[in-house]
Amino acid sequence: MSESNLPPEQWRPLFDKAGIEFGYRPLATRAGMTHTRVHRLIRGGGTTSEAIQQVADALGVRASKVRELRGEPAVDIEPFTLPDDAGRLNDKERDVIRAMVRALLDAREQGNAVEATTKQDASSEADEDEKTGAAVNPDDLIEPHPGSGLDVDDPQSAVDLAAGGWRRGGGESETRRRRREQDEAAERGDV
Repeated sequence: MSESNLPPEQWRPLFDKAGIEFGYRPLATRAGMTHTRVHRLIRGGGTTSEAIQQVADALGVRASKVRELRGEPAVDIEPFTLPDDAGRLNDKERDVIRAMVRALLDAREQGNAVEATTKQDASSEADEDEKTGAAVNPDDLIEPHPGSGLDVDDPQSAVDLAAGGWRRGGGESETRRRRREQDEAAERGDV
């Protein structure tokens, strides 16, 4: 069964108030967008903050109202800005930041968003780490093992590292270390 050619009914009051015929094409015309982009936006698909603002302006409402009707939290999202001294980053470092942002947003869209940790959560985790001795020492986090295939100069590899590719205790997992040792032993004929 195909989707309706009209937006969901919850949007109708906004169209009426703005004097726009109820449909994707009339709103797209008013917002200066394609009807397929408006359709995707209204149906809750991937979009940008700029597109949400364009639709909000066309409907004469705040962007938070459009987000609410899309099924997102109804908050006014401020543009994300880096600290002033971030301008000192070189091109590779900037690419890493962009790749990390894309990875986080892709994870959110796939339902794997990184949840924020409250101070209380962090303190209870620290207490648990003290009990179990499981606290991670930042000095234990080192660059990946040369055989890991991760290149710290490659922006995507840097994202992989930030997402958990770095390991404690030598830069490789125990399993990977055993496999590498077995491979080396086989090459030497020690098997």
